[in-house]
This record gives sequence, structure tokens and C-alpha cells, in this order.
Amino acid sequence: MSDILDLGFIYLKSSFLYFLVDIINGVTGMAQILEGLLNSGVLVPAIWLSLGFATAWFLLSAKRVVPLSAKEAETLWKVHKQHKNCRAKKWNEITNGQKLIGFECECGHKQVQRKPIINVKG
Repeated sequence: MSDILDLGFIYLKSSFLYFLVDIINGVTGMAQILEGLLNSGVLVPAIWLSLGFATAWFLLSAKRVVPLSAKEAETLWKVHKQHKNCRAKKWNEITNGQKLIGFECECGHKQVQRKPIINVKG
């Protein structure tokens, strides 16, 4: 009986070693692929291009909150009701300090007026 247990332990031990060898081979294979990409001159331009796209997206998506008049907020709420077939009777103002910046409908819809940040000279 003890021989079977010992064989089982040896089998488990050797399978774990094979598992570690497979992981090491996978890592060295990945390193070879990465080295090939670096040597081919594809990886560095791709990284710079990705960084450029991410920077452009971040800068172009920057927005600031714009104040609304009560009439504009009410008009936006009426447009929301028409497009979404909303049956709500009331809406609540969303304010930033003393300024009205949007509304929240009874149905849960929130509308906050945002405008891209731009630098206009003039």
C-alpha cells in the first residue's frame, strides 16, 4: 500500500514540475515574440500611436458643466418626455451652487448640460 502512495506522490510531483516547465517555456516563448516585434520595428510605433490616440481621446472628451435657464431645462424635459414616452408629471432641478445645470425626471432620467472645453482666442 505504501508503494502506491509513494508512486502517487512522485506522479503529482513530476506533473507539477512539468507544469512549471510549461509555464517557463510559455514565458520564454512570449519573450521571443516580444523580442521579434521589437526587432521588426512594429511595436514601438504601435505603442506611440496608441498613446497618441489615448491622449487625443482624453483631450477631446474633456467637458465642463454649462448653466441652463429654467425655460431651457423645462424644454429639455419636454423633449425627453416625447422621445422616451415618459409619463412623469414632475422634474427636479440639478444645481451646482446657485446655477441650474440640468434636471432629473421622476422616471430616473438625468440630464446634465455639458460642453467640450475649448480654447477660443478672440
